[in-house]
Amino acid sequence: MLMGQSESLSPQSAHAETSISTHAASDHGCMLLCGGSLLPQTILEAFHERGGGVQGQLVIIPTASPRSDLGDFTIWKSMWNGQKWNSICVVHALDKEAASNESLLDSIRSASAVWIAGGDQQRLVDRYLGTPVHTELQNVLNRGGIIGGTSAGAAIASRTMIAGGVTLPTLTEGWGLLPGTIIDQHFSQRGRFERLAHAVERFPDRVGIGIDEATGILLNREGMEVLGSGSVYLVRSQSNKDFSHSMSAEQVGLVPMQSEGLKTTRHKSGSRLPIDRWNCIVTRTNNAEFAEAKNE
Repeated sequence: MLMGQSESLSPQSAHAETSISTHAASDHGCMLLCGGSLLPQTILEAFHERGGGVQGQLVIIPTASPRSDLGDFTIWKSMWNGQKWNSICVVHALDKEAASNESLLDSIRSASAVWIAGGDQQRLVDRYLGTPVHTELQNVLNRGGIIGGTSAGAAIASRTMIAGGVTLPTLTEGWGLLPGTIIDQHFSQRGRFERLAHAVERFPDRVGIGIDEATGILLNREGMEVLGSGSVYLVRSQSNKDFSHSMSAEQVGLVPMQSEGLKTTRHKSGSRLPIDRWNCIVTRTNNAEFAEAKNE
């Protein structure tokens, strides 16, 4: 079964330009991943601007929340009351078969921006992984659009995805939009340092990204920028030579972890982090490699 809903809005004057650079490579989009809870307007405005502003066509995917199965999407649309879009379409599949529905796919093909709401990331895996919807989401990035998400909507971007666990992570396969990463959310607020550290120890070629609540990390081919009121933490193995950046640990604040061989840096709101070797984050990971490692 399939649920979809669209709403056309009258364009109004664009928001004032924020201090964030709007540059993105024409053939590569960007992502804005958030750590959950109430997001400040600065994050919503940054997403709106990069999603085309008043000319943008927004798709919202609320599927991570069990409430979405009731068919009332008001709560997710109301989140964007402060931003004016050319159109808003809510895309929601009740099962994996529905994720092949052409009307649903057409909505994503027309989108300049896709927002993935929070909830349980396993629901996103169960209904969309390996489906035409999954393919079309990758195409949004390929044509220069933006994909954003919060909480579960951020975690799903990893190829090696944290599905649960308190200290020891439960790992499964995510959508792989940023396959060189392992993303965790509600990071400081729920004390998830150890969980992410264990995940990176298990997959030392991945960069762990821990995102605080009310905080977002904007990623494009130029690098990363932290938005909102909290911090973003990058956790990586000392053996991972494929990820480097031009900022020292002293500049961003070295955060001690109870694990030898890991390096963690804290990046506060407003921090910009040029990425010298972006391919380590965007290069796809072989599915067979993930399955083999997961069962170790």
